[in-house]
Amino acid sequence: MKPSYSSDFDKKSSFFIGRSQKTLRTFTLWGIRSCIPAVYRYKEGIVFDLFTFPEEEKVRDFYKAYAGKEDSFSPAQLRRLEGEHPCPNILPCTIRINGIPAAQWDSQNFLHMPWAPENENLKRVLEKTYGNFIKRESCFSCQRFRVTFPDPLIKTGVLGALFPSRVVSLSLEFLSREIFFPLELEFTVSEREGSGRYTEISFRHPETQILHTLYLQKEELERLPGDMPLWVTPILYEIRPPLSPGEELCFDSSISIPQTGDGFGFSPEATGSASIGIIGGADGPTAIFTGGLHTKELPRGTHGGSLHYTFAKPSRQPETEANVFLLGISQQKGKKETIHVL
Repeated sequence: MKPSYSSDFDKKSSFFIGRSQKTLRTFTLWGIRSCIPAVYRYKEGIVFDLFTFPEEEKVRDFYKAYAGKEDSFSPAQLRRLEGEHPCPNILPCTIRINGIPAAQWDSQNFLHMPWAPENENLKRVLEKTYGNFIKRESCFSCQRFRVTFPDPLIKTGVLGALFPSRVVSLSLEFLSREIFFPLELEFTVSEREGSGRYTEISFRHPETQILHTLYLQKEELERLPGDMPLWVTPILYEIRPPLSPGEELCFDSSISIPQTGDGFGFSPEATGSASIGIIGGADGPTAIFTGGLHTKELPRGTHGGSLHYTFAKPSRQPETEANVFLLGISQQKGKKETIHVL
């Protein structure tokens, strides 16, 4: 079996078969033994498989506790479970080929568990390439990556297909693993920035039990671009005492819109829905408000802490109050880690 230029495990190779470069690069990531056996080169880019080998007993216990219950969990609870999974879906934040960051990649994940016989077909596909390397492992995850070459490495035409760019170096940069603490607090913010008054919300940290207080104020209401009338309110907030290093608040800034026919509608008879959210993190840049909100330096708040931005849930009318949903606290333990595959 030779993979095609695809992240699909079952897709057969095209006429031009990828050139293989063996790596057998074994490393430990997030405490889990991992390996990238080879890199396949194509005209368009590269394909490689990232194997992880979790402890079978931990995987079995996890699935015994939670399998079949996914529909009963809230999004915040599911995010917490992702951080507890003994065989997580490991995604790099940066992939560099010959020292140049790749702009595009995608992946597909496959988890083999000996008590799940429906996965045997994919295991046999992988065994055709990796043989005993796979057979001796009772439980493993394989994540296949398809990475497009950076522009300077792209070769065109038949020459590029026959002699794809040589991969001199390949490195993957991973963030530390997230631990998520659900809060799921919903409240309204009515006070405007500069009014001298704040909406105050208090909560206890689920792990430390420290009582934190949020001081929130609205900024000017903005209409989202597009034909659909949607309004969003930026929120300026300060938290006291501050969270620990590596922790940040996560807000849900999305709205469900009823859908009818081929477009969006607002009738009560609508049978479907679509979710519209704001691109960007609570403290990071956003695709919508980049120019208006993040070009100025944020001062410290009147309560002695740093000021941050988030967004209320979009609304279909210019509301006087902003609805805010605090999903939980994200905690990153450790630092970024770079794996040099080649």
